[in-house]
Amino acid sequence: NNIELAKRNYSWEGIITEIENVYKEIIKNNS
Repeated sequence: NNIELAKRNYSWEGIITEIENVYKEIIKNNS
C-alpha cells in the first residue's frame, strides 16, 4: 500500500511539473 501510494504521489508530482513546464513555455512564446 505504501509503495503504491508513493508511486501515485510521484506520478502526480511528475504530471504537475510537466504542466508547469508547458505553461511556462506557452508564456515565453506569447510574450
